Amino acid sequence: MNEADEILTRLRQEGITTLYHFTNVKNLSGIVEQGAMLQAIAEERKEWPPPSPGGNEISHDLDRKNGNWDKVSLSLTPNTPMDVPPET
Repeated sequence: MNEADEILTRLRQEGITTLYHFTNVKNLSGIVEQGAMLQAIAEERKEWPPPSPGGNEISHDLDRKNGNWDKVSLSLTPNTPMDVPPET
């Protein structure tokens, strides 16, 4: 089983049906042009940083140090501000 299949299996086991990735709208054209959201790909193509990279230099350094530079950050919380009905 490859890594993608393992991830999909785990998401199904946990009942996770939706993943959210938040980015600044300024970054969308670059994501479309690259066909990817990974910092590592953008850096390799000399397109890093994007217009609004999010995080800060410390978080970027930690992502590199901890092997997360070629990963997409996702929120795995069951509730996001988009899921919560507004207060009346």
